[in-house]
Amino acid sequence: WSFIEFPENQDVLDLIDQKPSGIINILHDQCRTPGASDKTFSLLMYDKCGDHARFEADSRQVAEQLFAVHHYAGLVEYNVEGFVEKNRDELPKEASDLLLSSNNEFVKTLAEMLQPSASAGRNKITSPRSGASQRHTVGVQFSSQLHSLRRKIDETSPHYIRCLKPNNLLAPDIFDAALIADQLRCAGVIEAVRVSRLGYPQRYSHNQFISRYRILGMKALKKKKNCPKKFNPAKALVHAVKGSLKVDDNQDDIGIQVGKSKVFLKREAYDALERLRRDKITSSVVVIQKNARCYVYRKHYSKACRAILSIQCFLRCASAMNEVHRLRKQRRSIIIQSYWRRYLSRKLLLSAKTIGIWTQSHLRRSLSRKIFNAMNHDRKAIRIQSIWRRYIAVRTLKRYRCSAVTIQCAVRSYNSRVSLHGLKSHARDLHAVLTERDMLRQEVIELKKMTQDRKIVQVSSVGVDDTNSSIVEKDTEIASLRSALDFMSSEKERLERDLNEALQTLDSAKEQKDNYAEVSKLLQVEMNTLDEKHVAE
Repeated sequence: WSFIEFPENQDVLDLIDQKPSGIINILHDQCRTPGASDKTFSLLMYDKCGDHARFEADSRQVAEQLFAVHHYAGLVEYNVEGFVEKNRDELPKEASDLLLSSNNEFVKTLAEMLQPSASAGRNKITSPRSGASQRHTVGVQFSSQLHSLRRKIDETSPHYIRCLKPNNLLAPDIFDAALIADQLRCAGVIEAVRVSRLGYPQRYSHNQFISRYRILGMKALKKKKNCPKKFNPAKALVHAVKGSLKVDDNQDDIGIQVGKSKVFLKREAYDALERLRRDKITSSVVVIQKNARCYVYRKHYSKACRAILSIQCFLRCASAMNEVHRLRKQRRSIIIQSYWRRYLSRKLLLSAKTIGIWTQSHLRRSLSRKIFNAMNHDRKAIRIQSIWRRYIAVRTLKRYRCSAVTIQCAVRSYNSRVSLHGLKSHARDLHAVLTERDMLRQEVIELKKMTQDRKIVQVSSVGVDDTNSSIVEKDTEIASLRSALDFMSSEKERLERDLNEALQTLDSAKEQKDNYAEVSKLLQVEMNTLDEKHVAE
């Protein structure tokens, strides 16, 4: 290994933060000292830091309480005025009293946190020096925060983003190259790039190196993998690409070093590897594009073949359909012709058949008319005979019927007279029965009155017995009279029913006689009309 020279700022850091001669430590001690001021701080700083190479303070600067520090970017001049007061960062007593007098507990707690010496002074009395020593100054806080940040940076792998001003006018679309270069130089970016180029700026772990540059030595890795011996894949890959990176056969150093866990690359080796990787990727991309285009065009070709087959199938289907339509049309035309010819033949046949049927019907009608006239003549003769015979029979029937009706009327009249005479006699007997019934009712009423009177009057036992026996006799007599009365009333009702039936029979006989007379008149009229018709025929 050969060490690379690069500028280092450790002496400037020691001037600012080294104990006990650093500027921040001197300022902190002055803040802890009672009665210290900016002048005492400047005198003590000139005394302790005057011999430092990075510190500068001439007679003019000492008189004006100024000093200068040679930083990496250049010389910077500082003014000591207000350093001690600002470094103490004390809260005014009036503000702390105001916060402590607040009614809000949070504000009181905040005031106690800002005044740790005051809260401690409640428990015990401390000297001003001990209270000031417990308070951290701004410089000490800045130094502790800087050390904490440095520890975090050392524990991680940070990446920095450097912001630059393109111009001092802060205007858009203006790029000042000199200003940008000065900012890069002052920030140490140019020096960091130079140092990085002198060493191995590109560093990869073994897995990262293999995954990135495996395409350059794929065959060598496969051969090593088939060997039974163990091997380092990173070294095998470096050995495989070594021949591609050599420009001269005598050149042994190709700018690649393989460590235990990482692979270090110089700028020339990195650029050469990237170029080879890019060429390999380009050739691979060309092959992939070739295969992809081949696949795409084959797909298009197969699609075109399928489309051509589909079009051919469609055209053949269309031609076949046209042929089928033509054949169907021809078949339908043949069917239409056959139907039309059949219609003409059927028409001729039907006309001939109609003429033949009409001729046959005409002949048969003439023959039938002759037969009908003969049969009609016979029928009329039979009809006349039947009417004449009926007339003779009806006339004879009328005579017999009139005679029978006359006899029936005479007999029924005689029977009705006899029945009427009997009914009248029975009616007279009924009137006598009714009068006797009324008399018996009067006697029964009188007997009831007598029995009531007898019950009221108290008589002897013998007279009572006689009365009772007479009453019993009278009761039996009354019961017999009642039964006779009921029999007579039933006989009266029966005779009345017979009388009503006889009267109804007489009325019906009279009605039948009238009906028979009307029927005889109607028969006489019909016979007369038949005689007139017969005479007319």
